Amino acid sequence: MPVDFGSLGPHDVLHVTPRYLAGPGEPGTATALAWPFLREGTWALHNPPQGYLLAASPCQRVKAGFTAGGPCGGSGHWATAFYGDPFALPVWCATWGTGTPVELIGAFHRDLAEEYTAGNLDALDPAANPAAGYLPLLNTGWAHQVDFHGDQMFTAPDQRASLLRFHQAQRGEQWKVTAGATGDSADWTAAFTARVPARLVAAFTTALAADAPLTRTVEQLPLAHRPYLTAEPATTSAGPAAAAASRTSAVAAAPPVPGAATRPASRVRR
Repeated sequence: MPVDFGSLGPHDVLHVTPRYLAGPGEPGTATALAWPFLREGTWALHNPPQGYLLAASPCQRVKAGFTAGGPCGGSGHWATAFYGDPFALPVWCATWGTGTPVELIGAFHRDLAEEYTAGNLDALDPAANPAAGYLPLLNTGWAHQVDFHGDQMFTAPDQRASLLRFHQAQRGEQWKVTAGATGDSADWTAAFTARVPARLVAAFTTALAADAPLTRTVEQLPLAHRPYLTAEPATTSAGPAAAAASRTSAVAAAPPVPGAATRPASRVRR
């Protein structure tokens, strides 16, 4: 339902949808939500004085990092890479802008941690069933366009988020997710290189399109997104303590099933 934000205090807690417009969330809990593998207790975490974060699996073949921005500017990003050999170039990389809701990043890393713990990362074939990466979007009503190059664009019903799967010379099939208050600008983006297993992409897109709301305080909601959010009060009265207790949101997960028709388009934008 529409919310009169003028009548709310900055610490009032809301359940909001769509998820991709909810903002990144509470900075104090971002690392725990985005990197659930840290709960294993065996992954290394490095937090140097410069302010960025680095994490690595015990075998050093999975590495993740976060930077809020550099000395030359920029808005910073999250990044994760998988290596066949820890001293070689990565097999695949995934990146997210700092505006990405951390619960969505956490969904990707939750499946990554499960596969790592089971010893399955090497066995995940990036070419196997790539449609699994976008079926969660088709199953929740996202539009599908295909251009004459074979590039595919999936667009949310409100036109404020999209997934582009496209071919890039020398690099193969790439994934790019964009979300923002207007169709002409992105408030955050996510990208997955060609060899990111579709199962991990599916974990992200399932969380992206899920109907379950995310929990945010009013002050955590981007001003530009508020007119396009549907929100319900999470509690009748919320001070800072109640807000802190409500900041962790569960990531909904549902297995994708085939469905939804597609329609052709003249050209998909990159």
